[in-house]
Amino acid sequence: MNLRFEYAYSRRILTGLIFSCVGDALLVYKEWYFEHGVLMFGIAHVIYTSAFGLRPFNLYAGGSCVLLGLFSHWLLGSSLNGIMYYLIVAYICLITFMLWRAIARIQLFDQLWTWTKLCSCFGAVCFVISDLLLALDRFRAPFSYSHQLIMVSYYTAQLLIALSVVDSKLDWTVNYRVIQETDLFKLAEEVRLLKKQVRQRKREEMRRSSSRECLASAASSSSSSSSSSQSQSS
Repeated sequence: MNLRFEYAYSRRILTGLIFSCVGDALLVYKEWYFEHGVLMFGIAHVIYTSAFGLRPFNLYAGGSCVLLGLFSHWLLGSSLNGIMYYLIVAYICLITFMLWRAIARIQLFDQLWTWTKLCSCFGAVCFVISDLLLALDRFRAPFSYSHQLIMVSYYTAQLLIALSVVDSKLDWTVNYRVIQETDLFKLAEEVRLLKKQVRQRKREEMRRSSSRECLASAASSSSSSSSSSQSQSS
């Protein structure tokens, strides 16, 4: 795995896939570890979101995802109780936010879309469909062929998201810029460099002020010595 900064997108997608695999393993025993599996998938969505970035903003896509989240809450909220209610509500927020960032990557009108961005977008849509089917089957009412539909949509989602790392040259440039602009570690590094520059400027100003004081004291001493020599000669 390449650790260079410009490959941060691929690393984050890989990390999200790993957390998803852990979630899959936990959901095999969903009678005992369902909450833990939901937590692992929530972490995966956070990592996917960090890979997709926060630019461009795309307010319309964000509003649509908010409406989808509210609809999901209306559909499932009455069937949930206790800690499961808060866990599922938090999960809905995470997955809809991830869906928003995946959709926002596609800029059809500015000719900035690529097939890999389409893969991440449709992958996120399939992920939402899979989880919604799973929630309906578990919390509302079981339906026929639920397992087949959930598995097909889920693995399609993960496949498409994984394919989004096969970047073209344009994708590489855009991903590098998006992650560079939104990465917290990059921001922390820029803040550190800025503080270093401020400290250097302060040192330079102190040197200049001290040098000016030395020159002023030398000038005053020379003037006093000249005045004393003039008084002696007189």
